[in-house]
Amino acid sequence: MDQGISQLLLLDRYKMANSHTTSVYVTPMISPITHDDFTFSFRADGGIYETVQRNKKDLQQIIGRPVCILHQIHSKRIIDLDLYFQRQDADHHSLEESLQDLANCEADGMVTSQKNYALGILTADCVPIIFADIVHNVYGACHSGRRGTELNIAGEVVNHMVDKGAETSSIVVWIGPHICGHCYETGTDVVHQFASFFPYETSVITQTRFGGEGIDLEAAILNELHESNIAPHNIHTQYATLKDQSQQYAYQNDATMNAFNATCTLENPALYSYRQYILTNDKHYNGRFLTLVVPYEDELTVQQ
Repeated sequence: MDQGISQLLLLDRYKMANSHTTSVYVTPMISPITHDDFTFSFRADGGIYETVQRNKKDLQQIIGRPVCILHQIHSKRIIDLDLYFQRQDADHHSLEESLQDLANCEADGMVTSQKNYALGILTADCVPIIFADIVHNVYGACHSGRRGTELNIAGEVVNHMVDKGAETSSIVVWIGPHICGHCYETGTDVVHQFASFFPYETSVITQTRFGGEGIDLEAAILNELHESNIAPHNIHTQYATLKDQSQQYAYQNDATMNAFNATCTLENPALYSYRQYILTNDKHYNGRFLTLVVPYEDELTVQQ
């Protein structure tokens, strides 16, 4: 296994509900030691395709289980992985074939009651959201960009988890790194359209540090989770470890970077950001990092 990926792939780890049964990981953009690209976007353009396949293989070896990834399309469609793999087994598909077919499924969320899969969400500014009910053994993940947030995909995942036996009182949610409200400048028309989905939540509109109006996706998602009866103390968004560990990836930022928010993809140089790519034309930002939930019964030992 590549030394860089085995040591540095897992940028952040969080144990759900102070438990050893479930962990959340965020993969970094690039290794400061090997300078390898850690993208997980399946863009078949020459060397990137080979890089993604290598990263996927190494990641699965590290966490000891297959990683489920979707073809995300900014929808509110949810895949029930238990039913999906049952159908694949009935059609005599191998696990590798099933995972490849899943990566081509157009959807933005998934749920399962199995512990033998890791659920992964690809993002580069949108919001990755991870869900776990370790009491009833139900897990979920979704990709919530502007359109997905307008469609309340987070609430859809909660509904699907409840249908599988979860209870909202025991669902823990982790909101992963994403572009923050101070950086997500969209223009007045888009802001007002977005705000129309949250007429009683004024915090979804921001004044960005670039001088225009913007959107706070996290504020909108927190409102949706509240409406889905997820307890505030079961929702986690900020982690010192993400900031502390990401410092090792820091390098000279663009002159416009006058702040550092470790959970903002535009500001954290360790994370991919499509907007940063547009602003700087730096191709290194044009990838996707992976946020994933991994159910475990015991403490994880990373394989070296």
